[in-house]
Amino acid sequence: MNQLASIFLCVVLPFELCLAQPAPVTARLTAARQSFEIGQDIPLTVSFAADPGARVSIKTGVFDRLRDHITVIDPSGAELHSLSESSHREAGGWLEVAADKPLSRTVDLLELYPSPRDVDYPHTLDQAGEYRIRFQARVTARHGVAPDQQWEGMVAAEEIVIRLLPVSAETLARCGQVLQDNTAPPARRLAALRSVAAARSPVAMDLLRLSIRDPHVAVRFNTVRALGRVKTPAAFGLLEAALDDTDPVVRAQAVVAVGQFATPRARELLLRELRSKRERSYRAAIVVLGDMGDAGSLDALAEAAERDETAWVRERATESANKIKARAKPPK
Repeated sequence: MNQLASIFLCVVLPFELCLAQPAPVTARLTAARQSFEIGQDIPLTVSFAADPGARVSIKTGVFDRLRDHITVIDPSGAELHSLSESSHREAGGWLEVAADKPLSRTVDLLELYPSPRDVDYPHTLDQAGEYRIRFQARVTARHGVAPDQQWEGMVAAEEIVIRLLPVSAETLARCGQVLQDNTAPPARRLAALRSVAAARSPVAMDLLRLSIRDPHVAVRFNTVRALGRVKTPAAFGLLEAALDDTDPVVRAQAVVAVGQFATPRARELLLRELRSKRERSYRAAIVVLGDMGDAGSLDALAEAAERDETAWVRERATESANKIKARAKPPK
């Protein structure tokens, strides 16, 4: 059936039958290149085009929710879970699509799957190997010659494959130059830190030692988060110092990172932070102590649950204590 006949059917047939017609637009997924180093930006473009000679418009909502329509399969075959915030705005207007005028939007894949977090499911692009990327979305479209008739259905792009490579020595050297340049803007420093955090080498550790003293709070915050994943004595020492950072947000993240070590010294530091009652970090310590599950924290948590002047703290301290007690009970 040619395009004109298909449009004619949508004009004269009920809307439900229009849904059975072929999709009036096609989708295409492209990456800026095939290979990237871990931590580098990964620009990904989604494009829609119409058949030659056709005038079609699609609702803008499909672009507002790109995060919900992109699927990434990591080298192990696991589907990644995006931790970025999803947008659920209602589709407002219409955008025209033609064969010679495709609609395109570009998104950085690292914005959808950001730096590794402390969760136990696959959610980030931090392994070397091949990643398969898919796009599929429900699209609402209408033909220019029949604007009152709409087509709605699933449109999918052909799967693409990209390869992530380990961070190279040359990249680390460039990142080091950026992190040592106090005039470099925060965005560049954060991008450099992302590559450094993805590397596993003595040079990378030296750069993390440098960035933990960065003048920008966001850089220190992300450095602390990266050190929590390194889990070496050197990293622990830097995190211990970060507990005295001048910024409460950095201190709170240092509490979370220290909790990843689950050692007696880590518990000692978190109990000290709990008793300090410093902004943000002592509240974080209450939650992290419960996650660590060390019975040696029960007395301090019981005191906070009974005497702290803040209801939130009393409730969280009780929850953490109950979590520790539940772990200590032998299974039935």
